[in-house]
Amino acid sequence: MSKHNTITKLLFTGLAATLLTACGGGGSSASYTNNENTLNTASGETIQLGVDNPVCKQGTANQEGKVIDSATNKGIENVTVTVAGCSVQTDSNGYYTLNNIVTSNRTSVTFDKKGYLKNSSIINIDNSTSNYLEFKLETSKWKWSYNTKVGNNGGTVNIPDDAIYTIDDNSYSGDVTAYYTWENTNTPKGRDLFPGTFEGLETSGVVVPFTSYAFFNLVIKDTQGNNINTSGDIIVKVQNIENLQDEIIPLWYYNYDRGIWIEKGSAKRDPNGDYICEIPHVGTWSLNKPVETEMGLYKGNIVDENDQPITNVRIEARGKNWISKDVTTDENGEFEVLVVPNQKFTLSAYDYKEKYGAQFPEQLSAISAGDVVEE
Repeated sequence: MSKHNTITKLLFTGLAATLLTACGGGGSSASYTNNENTLNTASGETIQLGVDNPVCKQGTANQEGKVIDSATNKGIENVTVTVAGCSVQTDSNGYYTLNNIVTSNRTSVTFDKKGYLKNSSIINIDNSTSNYLEFKLETSKWKWSYNTKVGNNGGTVNIPDDAIYTIDDNSYSGDVTAYYTWENTNTPKGRDLFPGTFEGLETSGVVVPFTSYAFFNLVIKDTQGNNINTSGDIIVKVQNIENLQDEIIPLWYYNYDRGIWIEKGSAKRDPNGDYICEIPHVGTWSLNKPVETEMGLYKGNIVDENDQPITNVRIEARGKNWISKDVTTDENGEFEVLVVPNQKFTLSAYDYKEKYGAQFPEQLSAISAGDVVEE
């Protein structure tokens, strides 16, 4: 029996689950401690966030992977991959390896190349595996050298005529080129390209899980290709968002160094059903709704054909507009994954060391807020 079929059978058979009442586990929020880079979850887990402009530190772990073009499914060369301040470039086939980096239970991996939307993933890095990761990048969709651009499907970007452009806090008066990309997070492609994880820091100082409806990236560059900013507010109109009727929805931007979404303002729905986003700076922004109730919790375990537990297999739960990922099985092959309550989801598993995996072909039943489903 192949490993692929084995993991499929052992992970996804016997799904007649036991429904339990949650007793404090699987909490839906987390808050910062006095150390602004440390995150405490409701269940007591401590997570260390990244820091702005981190310095590369030597360690005993490795991280390797491949970066793929989302349109062609081919590897992309010369992508700069950065983990905790340590960087390397992909080879001609899109592969990369970062050696001698520090371990972390949560770290941001960023991918950056001119002509592509900068992106990021949050993963766990330990000493026992290669921490392998495959990631797709999207090319920038719009490029223009004037102040306003109307797109066929994604909306409007309006940069003020009197905007003052800056590079490292110094004014810039030369020509500029703007690049804009947006994705509908209700689609599989949008979910796959969504930076980081589906959680963020609210203005109240609490980190909460959320569902996302769309995200966009706006970059402005000078004639040398350097990123520049603008002092004036930029108006972005986002169109064609499915299943969203809210008059106001929170607006968030992504901090790549720290690996976290941060709430900053809100988007307002106009009479045409489009959302008007007033953003104070360029970057990656999203329209997200926090999960207001306690998350659901799904528990399971993975064993091989000899009924022995398989460790360090990564589990991913995927809903309509969210993903819970980078959960790994422990020494007993067990895992716990938080899911958005009252929404159906699918489960998949992947062993990055042996490079095999499986996905359950059917959606699993929704779990109520605060409940636990155990295989």
